[in-house]
Amino acid sequence: EVWGGAAGKYRLRDNSNNILENTPEDTCMRVAKALSEIECEKKEYWRDQFLSILGSKFAGGGRIMANVGSGKYKKETSPINCTVMRQIPDSMSGIMDVAKDAALTLKSGCGVGYDFSTIRPKGSHVFGAGAETSGIISFMKIFDSICSTIMSGGSRRGAQMACLDVSSPEIEDFITEKRKDGMLRYFNCSVLITDAFMHAVEQDQDWDLWFWEKC
Repeated sequence: EVWGGAAGKYRLRDNSNNILENTPEDTCMRVAKALSEIECEKKEYWRDQFLSILGSKFAGGGRIMANVGSGKYKKETSPINCTVMRQIPDSMSGIMDVAKDAALTLKSGCGVGYDFSTIRPKGSHVFGAGAETSGIISFMKIFDSICSTIMSGGSRRGAQMACLDVSSPEIEDFITEKRKDGMLRYFNCSVLITDAFMHAVEQDQDWDLWFWEKC
């Protein structure tokens, strides 16, 4: 059954957490009606067209099924499954600004992707602070904690994707961090690999790690 198992989380509930949709057909009707309202004409026709495929031949992404047509009870949610954050500035204020944007995006139910390659690696000098930075992984833990906190008030587990350039001096720690118990639980991690790196692998050559600003 398409709507079996955990799919019940897509049912609309009121502000007292009472279930308003008792069957998968109720959920499909809500989504089909809301989608048809976007059309300029023949709204009933398009409602029936959407309804004819929903649940039997097609099901929308999780945020579509959960949030489309739910504005009366979930005004701040989004039908978008995945989003990408802007480039993260290499400064404390810049990182925290992105963290704030991420928190609000996660609150709406969207997944969030980041490229942490712009943050200077652990041990780099912080100009103006007279100290060394704690590095990329430590800042990722902040985003991980935000996701853990925000998801507790929503209807699903928060989802994040972290990317890091293969030339980053912290790339080895980035690759192995999730092997540690309880670390970066709310992240999937991907390495940004270049053709030059793959050529170095094929030729069994050394690969230099570097950051845009001298560490």
